[in-house]
Amino acid sequence: MWADGAARQASMEEAFLDRPLIVGAATCGSGGEVQDPGPDASRYALRRDFAARILQRCGGGKEEDLFFLLCRGESMSPTIQDKEIVLLNAAMQIRMEPKNNGIYLVRRSPEDNEARVKRVRLDKAKGQLVLASDNRAYPTVMVDLEGAPLHQMILGRVVWVGRYLLDTDPPEEDW
Repeated sequence: MWADGAARQASMEEAFLDRPLIVGAATCGSGGEVQDPGPDASRYALRRDFAARILQRCGGGKEEDLFFLLCRGESMSPTIQDKEIVLLNAAMQIRMEPKNNGIYLVRRSPEDNEARVKRVRLDKAKGQLVLASDNRAYPTVMVDLEGAPLHQMILGRVVWVGRYLLDTDPPEEDW
């Protein structure tokens, strides 16, 4: 019985990978990299086959390039709600070739350690990154790249959005 249980446990560990949840300013390193927040961070299991499909569909990367992020605020509503968790692909090739109108974790300057989730458009003619919110109440922001490497501005692409249900109100009907 123990042998079967150990084999099943090993099989389960092979089927899932453990990825960290990053938060706020802790996501930005000085070179523009998304940093693993370390062993004390919350971690979530992600099916390896799901991760492989995501990496293939969005253009590459490795399992280590995937990070969960808890989003705060309403600027990306209705696409991403306050307190929803997204999955980011921080692979360098994804960051160097952003897809117009894709949703990315970005910063406004190489020195800015605060990252934001925004819809992105690269205007190569003007040398600008256009950052837009899905919530029309928030203005579009133009960021001059001024020789800053693109990978220091774009930290990762949002490749999956989950729904956070713990703070939602229960249905009104009595069942």
